[in-house]
Amino acid sequence: MVALLALLVACPEDGKGPLEDAQHDAHDLAGPADTSPSKPPLLLDVDMGLDDARVILALPGQQTFEVKGIVTVEGSAGAAKGADNALRLLAAVGVDTIPVAVGADKAILGPISPPSWRSMAESLGELSLAAPQRAVEPESGADFIAKVLQDSPQPVRIVAIGPLTNLALVLDKDPSLAKQIHSLYLLGDFQGCTSYNCSTDLAAAKKVFALKLPTVVVGSSATDKVPFDAAFLSSVQALGSPAGKLVAAMMANHSSGEMKLWDDSVLATALDEQLVTLKKLDAATQEVVDIEVLKLHTLLLSLWGSS
Repeated sequence: MVALLALLVACPEDGKGPLEDAQHDAHDLAGPADTSPSKPPLLLDVDMGLDDARVILALPGQQTFEVKGIVTVEGSAGAAKGADNALRLLAAVGVDTIPVAVGADKAILGPISPPSWRSMAESLGELSLAAPQRAVEPESGADFIAKVLQDSPQPVRIVAIGPLTNLALVLDKDPSLAKQIHSLYLLGDFQGCTSYNCSTDLAAAKKVFALKLPTVVVGSSATDKVPFDAAFLSSVQALGSPAGKLVAAMMANHSSGEMKLWDDSVLATALDEQLVTLKKLDAATQEVVDIEVLKLHTLLLSLWGSS
């Protein structure tokens, strides 16, 4: 098993550098550099834990990317329930322009067992939200991703903060679409595959990493330093904005510090790599090994505060 897991990502010497190093090494897959004055396109692939929900509530506050859509996958929450929750969150902050598609409801090799925290995830920390006015997209999550990639005039950044099932299905069906992926941002250990997002669908992770896409993974050495503790909750509660109120209510029963700013750190890395320290794993893959906590907190509070 160790040998099998090691096939995911090779580990040569450590090094630091911007994502552009990996993009240069894998330029044949990454596609041309962005030259358009329009905002770079971004897709969000989520399994709708509470940290995924916080990322969704941060999206309207960012001005860096054009969000092309959100796709759910079976994981922390069920894929269908996760999509419904995503639409409810967007509606609660007055956003009705971001499409949401229901992604894969099982791993590549079959059904997965619901995690112990599924009830908490699907209830959004016991939030009560009105039903959304917008329906989920008619196509499957994989077909939705493929359509966005095919139609985009620029390569697309993908923030995939759940199991990689959707992306594996897309690229297995049409590997040429890898050229339309500018970069991939992930959470967790995809080297030893000890993280939930990797181990839940190992087959999908292997398929995606085999294509050597320019990738940044946010590791536990970074996220262990950024708990969502009582002090940070107090700062969120002081925001008073719609998104801030939702995050505060969602996290009110989870302020002990056991829950980290996991997926939040992935979005922050995509927005500003100056917040993080990177270690090069191979020609295409880098790992975030450290993150500036105060700057991360400031960024997240700004995003939730303006949403």
